Amino acid sequence: MEKDNLNKKVSELLERSKNVDVEDYDRVKKLAREIQDKLRERDARIEELGKSLSEKQDSVSCLEKDLPNCRLELAETEKRINDILHNEANLKLDSEKHRKLLAQFKRIDVLSRKKEHLGKENQQLSRQLDEIKQGKLLF
Repeated sequence: MEKDNLNKKVSELLERSKNVDVEDYDRVKKLAREIQDKLRERDARIEELGKSLSEKQDSVSCLEKDLPNCRLELAETEKRINDILHNEANLKLDSEKHRKLLAQFKRIDVLSRKKEHLGKENQQLSRQLDEIKQGKLLF
């Protein structure tokens, strides 16, 4: 009985194998190989992308570690810039004050020289007046 069953199955398989078209079989076999090749290419590409992603994640991680230091440097630089701008504004104010003081000093100097000149002139005129008065007294 078992032998009959096995013989029956063998007959069925032989019958089915006769019904298989060799060209269809070869075509399906070729398609299966092409699909496997594409899968291998995609697996390789996925692995390549995974490595690239890992490298980029490492880069991002390093940049994230550097970010606080960069922010600190930026804050310090901005503070220095603000200090410099403040100092520049103060220096401009001081310069303007000094310019005004210098202008006043020059005016005072000019007036002082005029006063000195007028004082000398006044002395000369006083002497002349004294001389004239003495000359009138003598006559």
